[in-house]
Amino acid sequence: MTPGYSSDMMSFLFGNILMVTRQSVILLAVLVAVLLLTLAALYRPIVFIAFDRDYARSQGLPVRVISQLMIMLTAMTIVLSIRAVGIVLLIALLAFPAVIAGSLTKSYGRITLLAVAIASLSNLAGLYLSYKWDFPAGATTIFVLAAELLVVKLLTLRGVKRRLRAKRESR
Repeated sequence: MTPGYSSDMMSFLFGNILMVTRQSVILLAVLVAVLLLTLAALYRPIVFIAFDRDYARSQGLPVRVISQLMIMLTAMTIVLSIRAVGIVLLIALLAFPAVIAGSLTKSYGRITLLAVAIASLSNLAGLYLSYKWDFPAGATTIFVLAAELLVVKLLTLRGVKRRLRAKRESR
């Protein structure tokens, strides 16, 4: 019932870049600014809360307030992005880059930066390939992300096997 939203379920699932208005782009830009400011101001408390809520609480951090703020910002991101990319691509963009980055490093800061880079480059690659091959952009981007995840998992599995083999040989 919201003005500007289509009742077509396909547009919710897969998005429609043509439905994005100038106002949506401005709201997304404001949201990005708020997200960056929040991350800059609350980086350490967010990390503490993400990994050990009890420790964060014992250090006097407002765990409930920061958690609610993060939930609110995540919800706003989903609501403002769903029109352009659809829920399918949005979920892929929230999950795949973080998993790929988490497979490559264990530092929270590096995971965050690497996930942003992976998502951005995967979007560009997906858009380029979809244009070149005349495929749907969302599906192509998801395919690119899935292929990246497969390659990273195979490479890390290969590295684990190599370390195990070297350990057995050293005995």
